[in-house]
Amino acid sequence: MSLAVVSNRSEMRPDESYKEFTQLLVRGLERLGIEAATGSVSGSYCDGRFNICVSGRKLAGTASRIVRREGKAIHLCHGSLTVYGSPRKDSSLVSHFESGLGIDQCIDPTSHVSLIEILP
Repeated sequence: MSLAVVSNRSEMRPDESYKEFTQLLVRGLERLGIEAATGSVSGSYCDGRFNICVSGRKLAGTASRIVRREGKAIHLCHGSLTVYGSPRKDSSLVSHFESGLGIDQCIDPTSHVSLIEILP
């Protein structure tokens, strides 16, 4: 999922764009009967303040980029939501990849969840 926020000012406030983007996702999940929030999840990979969380587990991660063109600032917000599959296997693969890069991070595979696991 993506959202582009355009500002006529050269200054952009990424936190505001992130909040707008994540609230759209949280409201969409509410329509599916899922109570979600934003925040950091200890033990998750690629952790950040604007994760989409359900019951303390990471369902989606976010990333962004600010582009400046012709006097405008554009904040491109992106979200990656795990729909199905195995978050535990994904965590293992990320951990293995990061170990190969020399990154020593303790990833807790139970800190992630997929949408299929939580649908009512």
